[in-house]
Amino acid sequence: MKEKHNYLSEIKELRKTIAELELDKKKLMEDQEELSVIYHNAPIIMILVDKDVNVIKINSHGEKFAKNKGYESFGEAIGKVLGCLHNFDDSKGCGYGPFCNKCPIRNTVIDTFKTEKPHKNVETTLPFMRNTEEKNMTFLLFTSIIKFKQKPLVLVSFLDITEEKEANEEQEKLREKLFQAQKMESIGRLAGGVAHDFNNKLAVILGYAEMVKEQVDYNSPLHDKLEEICNAATHSRDIVKQLLSYARKEKISPKIIDLNLEISQMHNMLQFLIGENIKLIWSPGTDIWALNIDPTQINQIIANLCVNAKDAINEQGNIFIKTKNVCVDEAYSATCPSAIPGDFILLEISDDGCGMDKDIFDKIFEPFFTTKGLAEGTGLGLSTVLGIVKQNNGFIYVYSEKEHGTTFKIYFPRYCGEGSKTIISENPLQKSLFAKGETILLVEDDPEIKKMTQIILKEFGYKVFAVDSAKKALEVADFHNGPLDMLISDVVMPNMNGCKLANKIKSIYPNIKILFMSGYTADILTDEDILKEKINFLQKPFSRNNLLIKIREILDEDTMEEEK
Repeated sequence: MKEKHNYLSEIKELRKTIAELELDKKKLMEDQEELSVIYHNAPIIMILVDKDVNVIKINSHGEKFAKNKGYESFGEAIGKVLGCLHNFDDSKGCGYGPFCNKCPIRNTVIDTFKTEKPHKNVETTLPFMRNTEEKNMTFLLFTSIIKFKQKPLVLVSFLDITEEKEANEEQEKLREKLFQAQKMESIGRLAGGVAHDFNNKLAVILGYAEMVKEQVDYNSPLHDKLEEICNAATHSRDIVKQLLSYARKEKISPKIIDLNLEISQMHNMLQFLIGENIKLIWSPGTDIWALNIDPTQINQIIANLCVNAKDAINEQGNIFIKTKNVCVDEAYSATCPSAIPGDFILLEISDDGCGMDKDIFDKIFEPFFTTKGLAEGTGLGLSTVLGIVKQNNGFIYVYSEKEHGTTFKIYFPRYCGEGSKTIISENPLQKSLFAKGETILLVEDDPEIKKMTQIILKEFGYKVFAVDSAKKALEVADFHNGPLDMLISDVVMPNMNGCKLANKIKSIYPNIKILFMSGYTADILTDEDILKEKINFLQKPFSRNNLLIKIREILDEDTMEEEK
């Protein structure tokens, strides 16, 4: 009986053990199923390879990767060399073959087998099919060695970071563009400040040289020398004007123009600039929209670009000028950061010259950058063009390839308003420049310019009160008993700028005429109260005749209106 009791007890223990094993088996199957779900649904590519770099197992995410490489089913990828899963047909020029020593995945796997050490965060760029196009994809590569049935295997994992990589690259490009914009803005402020101070000195040089020249006999050797001084000052003024255009601080006189007509009128001059060996091909667009711009700025843009095109052409070639109406849409704006949607007049200037490499292309709009020899160029041509275009709310697209020429596409916004800002001018040189008994209040904080201007005005019969500050000008206006016919004021002055001074003076003398003068205007002439009125402005440096002509135009304005 005792032996029978022991047998039953052993059976009971055995059944318990079998039940536990069944539970363990069930749990193991559940764990395997859970691991399989995790393995196949992991958002990364996971591939198990043997020491010959053949695929042993691949998860679902990896299977999609394999299918894009031409494997129709999961099974077809098994047993293939891992390199085959990311390489195109050799005829497409892929640098990696299945056994190529350059294959980054294969080399990483082999190294893992050799060292038995894992690799983490290995950034790898591979050719891959994306939306039926061959493009590069970037992955983070992880490898780790495992033992399976006493055989060493390597688990290869890829994490697709292509979108993050592209986003970071785009962010870096935007950061670089912001830095470039900030740099150009800083240079613009510097250029504007230098131009302002230099213009003051040029005004003194030009003014006194003209006064002395008038007093010297025409046949005297001194007359020719003074003429050269005036010419040099005038040429310097033109250079400063380019600086001001770049800094977008030059006072302009926009008017409604026909771009085709302006270019046609320049044709002969442009042909003279580029020479006989270069053919100028002008293709005007039909029914070109109206453009609101200072015509001299159009001349500057076209002359600068044509001269640059000429320099890029070796002996013989062609320069093409075209115009047409274009509608810029959102799609184009996305490809050109400076573009904005709307209607534009396109001015396109192309050449078939030497073109530019990337190093030069990236610097073309920087002021003082030039590829020309010493004393052959100021390096302000294209920066001036950019300044003018931005000043007129336009944008530029440039395309160039080495040995394949360059194309500048300049977009100016279409003018849709009524009327015109055309400035009607007569030939004031035919009129007398002398005073007609008028009194002028001159306000200029630069003592040299104040003295020179005062001498000119007195020489031509004007009664002049010359002061160096707005405070003193107000004192004159308060205590002077007679008439004040005109206020001539510098724009930029300490404590009170010329615009605010003019408002105060007009409250005392409502009919007084105002003439502003400056070499640096942008920051002050945006004063809202002033912009509501007509602005009379004289750009420094000015010649004696320009000053006198401008004064007579303003003072005689009422008389001219009555005559009309």
